[in-house]
Amino acid sequence: PVETEWVLKQNPDVIIGLSWNGGYEVDDESVLKERYDEIMGTAGFGKTDAGKNGRIYVTYFINTLGAGDHIGVLYFAKWLYPDLFWDLDPEQVHQEFIDRFQNVDYDLKKHGAFVYPPMS
Repeated sequence: PVETEWVLKQNPDVIIGLSWNGGYEVDDESVLKERYDEIMGTAGFGKTDAGKNGRIYVTYFINTLGAGDHIGVLYFAKWLYPDLFWDLDPEQVHQEFIDRFQNVDYDLKKHGAFVYPPMS
C-alpha cells in the first residue's frame, strides 16, 4: 500500500481500489460500494482530481490476479482512457470468457459483483 499523504500530493486523475469482497458468489454490488465509500471517506481523497471528477473505481481482486486478470485490464483501460476505449465493453468480454472458456451457465447481467461503480 501507499501512504495517503503521497496519494494526495500526487493528486491522481484516477484512483482504483481493490476489494476482497464481491465476485461470482455475490449478487449485490453493495460490498464493492462499501470499499468505494471507504476510499471516498479517506481524508482528502474526495478533493483529488479523481474524487472531484467521479473517477474513483473499485474492482474485485479476481480481476487483477490469476485467470481473470485479462478482464481487469479491460476495465482499467476503460477507466483510464475512456475517450480511447469508448466502445470497449469489459462486461461483454467477461461474459464471453465465462461462456466460451469456463463453460458454465452464468449471466453477468443478473449475477456477480466485480466493479463499482457499475459500467453503464
